[in-house]
Amino acid sequence: MNIVDGLSLPKARHTFKFGLDERALFLDVATPNYGVGFQSPSVQSFLSSGTVSVSTEISAPVELLAESFSLYRRTPGSSRAS
Repeated sequence: MNIVDGLSLPKARHTFKFGLDERALFLDVATPNYGVGFQSPSVQSFLSSGTVSVSTEISAPVELLAESFSLYRRTPGSSRAS
């Protein structure tokens, strides 16, 4: 998202300028990853008991948000053409 706006107000020989700038940047770092693991102390232990340890893992995406906001004012100056 990016919002930029400005305003100029001429008055006599001077111009007053004001504005704002706001930015929000989103970044997705990773896609979801899923994993399943099976573990047994040994093949012989698995064959004799038929049991294993099961583990699962899910890593979710990470989002980064960077925000910036600024206001500005320009000091009145001459607006006469040279």
